[in-house]
Amino acid sequence: MESIKRGQNKKAQFYIIAAVIIIFVVIGFAAVVNYIQVKEEPKKFYDVGDVLEIEGIKVVDNSGYVKAKNLNEAINTFLGLFANYIKENINEDFTMVIVHGNANSGRVNVSVYSRASSGKVNVFFGSTSVSLQGSGQLQQGQAQINVRENSAEITLQDPTTGLEVTQTVQLLEDNNFAFIMTTSSGFNQYIQSNLPLR
Repeated sequence: MESIKRGQNKKAQFYIIAAVIIIFVVIGFAAVVNYIQVKEEPKKFYDVGDVLEIEGIKVVDNSGYVKAKNLNEAINTFLGLFANYIKENINEDFTMVIVHGNANSGRVNVSVYSRASSGKVNVFFGSTSVSLQGSGQLQQGQAQINVRENSAEITLQDPTTGLEVTQTVQLLEDNNFAFIMTTSSGFNQYIQSNLPLR
């Protein structure tokens, strides 16, 4: 009888040790599966948006008392300089739309800037669209859009995820300067605008 009990004790010890090992393996798998890496928000993306808002509005304010032609020239000069600033300060893929000009004419100017590693960036303004091919370099496109009831609807389509961001821009009768920017990182999409987002 004693020999049977000793054999059962060794058998029980083996099962207990095996159960402990299995528990550690399961806990190890659970720890690996539940590991999540959280990326920080793109700080430079927001910094560039802040600079664009402050400086762009200054250009419009300083040119606001002159003819519309001079305003458009001032804005276009500013946007050319700003494109160089973007090249140096935003490293991630992004799309930016800037609406500027005088809505009294029934049309406003739109400048689109984009850097996409691959794919095609599509920006829609009602029936008008601007498409830029992703090449890893800063791309620029321009269009004039019709204005109805002092508003314009802008839809930006992300080239990698296909997600769309639609924003209605409320326009002033005279000097307008509005922008919307978007970038994505993994499953996160970041949006910035000098207008209230809906």
